[in-house]
Amino acid sequence: MKTFEELNKELTLIEYLPSEFGTMYFEPDAPRDKETIIRHLDSKLTIELLPVYLNLYDAILQWIDNNARLKEHVFMPQLIEVGKDYIIRPFYVYLVSTRRYVDDEDPIEPPDQYFDMIIVAEQELPDSPENGDIIENVLRKSLLEPSGKTYFEGDINKVVIVEPKISLEDLHQWKAKMKL
Repeated sequence: MKTFEELNKELTLIEYLPSEFGTMYFEPDAPRDKETIIRHLDSKLTIELLPVYLNLYDAILQWIDNNARLKEHVFMPQLIEVGKDYIIRPFYVYLVSTRRYVDDEDPIEPPDQYFDMIIVAEQELPDSPENGDIIENVLRKSLLEPSGKTYFEGDINKVVIVEPKISLEDLHQWKAKMKL
């Protein structure tokens, strides 16, 4: 399993954005259809928590896959690569995240398909997030709350969760629940 340092020697990586779960990088020379985001685990998402994150991420993917109604409206990508201290996911280019639908200064009207997804998500996810399952709570945060990492993609007619809104608390609860 490669480290971020080894990956950075192979590729020309440019820092994109620091975040709570690690600094994000991109490869400027990557072909358009192969653009990715590399998250270096240099912050609160530690190497020790990486297996927990991966397990929860896969469980969320499985939950969506097993829920036919939600799957009609929602897409979340597989991770592309996992290293010792990094994660690589697809890079998405979008101008309007769901956060823009509630922007105080210049809100944008959501597409009708977004409202269709909201109706299904509210029916399929628990009413009380604090009493619900960790997976369902993450999906509620990712789909029903404004997010800079969720957007509607007209080409596939679905809401795309670029990156689920997983918190450190979610990870610690998942770790205890799964005994990881």
